[in-house]
Amino acid sequence: MDQIRLTVADMQQEEADLLALRSQQSRDSIRQTTLALSLIAILTLLLLVGFYALITRDLTRRKRAEAALQRSAQRLAILHDIDRAILEAHSSLEIAQSAIARLCYLVPCRQALLLRYDFEAGEAQILGNSSNGKVSRLAVGTRLPLASVLPNIEPSSPLTLSNPPHAAEALEATCPTNLLPEPTGEHETCLMLRLKSESTLVGELRLLGAHVATLTPEQREISQEVANQLAIALEQAQLREQLQQNATELENRVLERTAQLQAANTELEAFGYSVSHDLRAPLRAMQGFTQALLEDYQEALDEVGQDYAHRISKAAQRMDTLIEDLLAYSRLSRAELQLQPIDLTALVSEILVQLDLEIRQRHAQITVVPPLLSVMGHRVTLVQVLTNLLMNALKFVGAGVQPQIKIWAETQPDGVRLWVQDNGISIAPQHQERIFRVFERLHGTEAYPGTGIGLAIVRKGVERMGGRVGVESCPTQGSQFWLELPQAQS
Repeated sequence: MDQIRLTVADMQQEEADLLALRSQQSRDSIRQTTLALSLIAILTLLLLVGFYALITRDLTRRKRAEAALQRSAQRLAILHDIDRAILEAHSSLEIAQSAIARLCYLVPCRQALLLRYDFEAGEAQILGNSSNGKVSRLAVGTRLPLASVLPNIEPSSPLTLSNPPHAAEALEATCPTNLLPEPTGEHETCLMLRLKSESTLVGELRLLGAHVATLTPEQREISQEVANQLAIALEQAQLREQLQQNATELENRVLERTAQLQAANTELEAFGYSVSHDLRAPLRAMQGFTQALLEDYQEALDEVGQDYAHRISKAAQRMDTLIEDLLAYSRLSRAELQLQPIDLTALVSEILVQLDLEIRQRHAQITVVPPLLSVMGHRVTLVQVLTNLLMNALKFVGAGVQPQIKIWAETQPDGVRLWVQDNGISIAPQHQERIFRVFERLHGTEAYPGTGIGLAIVRKGVERMGGRVGVESCPTQGSQFWLELPQAQS
């Protein structure tokens, strides 16, 4: 019995020990699990912190890159605006104001001021002024004495600099009080960027409140780039403005000379008309008395006297024809011509009827090739022009040669060209322009009578109607005169 109790007690003890061991193992397992979970939590937290740091740093870099990209875009925009202003031929004031207004957003300063120097006039002109939206007492276009801006430079002599052309030279200096946006009574420093053209100082870009030490390399680079571009732009604008001024002066001179020439021509035409008109009265008297002398006192005159009287009469007749041509030429120069559609076929037929006596006397053969089309012209003037051409074709032929005249028309890009071809004496190329001038004759009046004004009337009349006239001629083949007039709309 005792043995059983001992056995039971041992079993109970073993069970208690086993239970204690299991409890200890369970607690150890719990501690290990807790430790593992804690380590996992700590590692997770560290990973999250690391990821957060990486993301934050990436975002910071991205923001910095975006800011740098934005500044670069603004920087390029300024330079692009200046280049575009140069290409679009903007004025110096427009280029300057546009550039420095943008520059103030990229470079921290209280005021950006662009000056252009004129050493000959001893002046400095304000081309641009930007004070970050504040009202400045220095208006764009204001001119200041050069000595007040550059006190140590002789105004009469341009300042030459050693740097390469168009290279901005940056330095820090005290800004004159007359260039401050508002009078403060105190001296302020400014960053000066000198603008040069061919090593000569032409202006300055002054940034008030900007210090070389506080500006970033990028800001200094931007300022210098803008100054370099402005130097080129201002030089180009100044050259363009000077060219425009010279062109305007030249145009004014041309207009003035043209007006003087027109006035002189008008006076000359009026004088010619007056003289020609006043000469006809005594000329008619001379013709009348000569005719009376021949009719009433012919028997009292010997052959020499009668020959003299006939010569006087013929000379008076030639003078009357000359005066009539001068009057016709003067009228063409002065008259207002109203253009209207004219049928050339009908007009040429009328002119041939009027010249029928001369045609029959010279046994001329005239061929008209229809249709001659219609043109815009002045009827009276066109009759005179064609009459002169046909009379020349009848008159300027060799001795014993039957005049043969051919008339036809053809369309041209600029209108209708009418041809008058003859078999008369040819015209050398060097004389084909000369014959259309007043009083220009290739032959003496003994061989071919005339005044030397007929073809001048032809050219003047055709030009007054908005057309052109010319001649083509080959030796021994006669001449082909042509005139072009606008075609009438059907």
